[in-house]
Amino acid sequence: MSKANQKATWVALAVVGACGLGLWTAGSALFGDDSAQGTAQLTNRPWIERVPANERDMIGHLILLDHPQGRFGVTGRSSNWRHLLEVYRWRLDGDRLGLFFPQDHVKVGVKVRTWECGGEAPAPFDLCLEITDARGRKAVVYSREDWEVRPERLEADLANIAEELADDDQPALAAVLGAADSWTSDSQLGALEALDLDGRDWIEEEAFSPF
Repeated sequence: MSKANQKATWVALAVVGACGLGLWTAGSALFGDDSAQGTAQLTNRPWIERVPANERDMIGHLILLDHPQGRFGVTGRSSNWRHLLEVYRWRLDGDRLGLFFPQDHVKVGVKVRTWECGGEAPAPFDLCLEITDARGRKAVVYSREDWEVRPERLEADLANIAEELADDDQPALAAVLGAADSWTSDSQLGALEALDLDGRDWIEEEAFSPF
């Protein structure tokens, strides 16, 4: 892989200050059951808005990691040359996903559904993730069954996925998924783990706009 590809930062949906289900709370009793059908493929894999048209095309993408230190994620938008990044904590109760963004101290909530969609999704994807806000608006992002990653080895696993994409003549997408080393330091994970998700000072957002 090129040096530029190795330095590509993992980013995704720009949802901070823009998505949510206002009726949700951050109480730990609410977010306990992850076993609902339709979310089995949600975690530990990258989700992509679409294949970028070229190295300058900004695309949205996200990942939710069930990490040994806690449940962390990254959202944003990226091209080969520009990366906009936001990290967060998450909780899942059935199909209800709660996201907690420490930069703006915002909490948001959406409903999520995943399914196998080979032949329905654009190539090279075969998994779909639908995100629905409180007003019934929906957004769909895509992944692949063979894109599952190990959270504690995220950078290496995404680099391997990127290398395979480059070999399959998908260089722009490979550049976006090239690495994820800008936010996975022990100090940052520790700070995320220490967040008080049940505190009363999180700002609840009521609308959702994925990109």
